Amino acid sequence: MKNFLSIIIFFISVSMQAQNTAYCELEAGNFWGGRNVYVILDLGSYGYGSFVDEQGRARKFSGIIGALNHMASLGWRVLTVYPLTENKKIYLHYLLEKTITSESQITEGIYIKERERGTKPKKEKPSLGSTGDDIY
Repeated sequence: MKNFLSIIIFFISVSMQAQNTAYCELEAGNFWGGRNVYVILDLGSYGYGSFVDEQGRARKFSGIIGALNHMASLGWRVLTVYPLTENKKIYLHYLLEKTITSESQITEGIYIKERERGTKPKKEKPSLGSTGDDIY
């Protein structure tokens, strides 16, 4: 019985000791009626940039929920949301957390195109006739 109790205490202590919490910030813009929202992910010293797929192509989300669901599928949870205004535009910032047992789990499943901190994606210029405004 004593050995059995010792084994249980050992497994409980091993499962509890190696867990840490990682944080990241997800910034969303163009969410008021735009075709696609842009999302920038800030992983601190692990990277800052826009989402891309495994081949490096831009990953587009039709809404912020798609981006949040993607992060949730990788084990991230939303802690808080706060708006910031810049040049009369509102950007939503989502603070996310993830329980990890090793630092490699922070970037697991995440592919980003690095960019300079504080820069926003450039707005694409519509091609002629693609604006949908053919009144004139």
